[in-house]
Amino acid sequence: MSYLIYLVLLVAIIGWWAEALRAREKLLQFCRAACQDAGYQFLDETVVLESMSIRKGSHGLPLLCRRYRFEISENGADRYPGYVILTGSHITNLFLQGRQHTEILH
Repeated sequence: MSYLIYLVLLVAIIGWWAEALRAREKLLQFCRAACQDAGYQFLDETVVLESMSIRKGSHGLPLLCRRYRFEISENGADRYPGYVILTGSHITNLFLQGRQHTEILH
């Protein structure tokens, strides 16, 4: 019986890990396109998970909310922070801060 519990736990962990990889790929594509549209360079071609929390969704059900950090540049010599928030499987917020201006998309 205890082996079955471990097996279910292992399958759940693998499923969560696979979903996290899909979300990360989706975010990479989104951040590349958003930076290009805003005239920034998407540095290091990576996003880093900064925080996770549980939030109530529109139907009252709990959703996993993840905040990812990345870096952008205006000219290749400077670095500015960027953040993207993923609520459930939807990108809900994007924050790009450059020297000249800040962009927040909802």
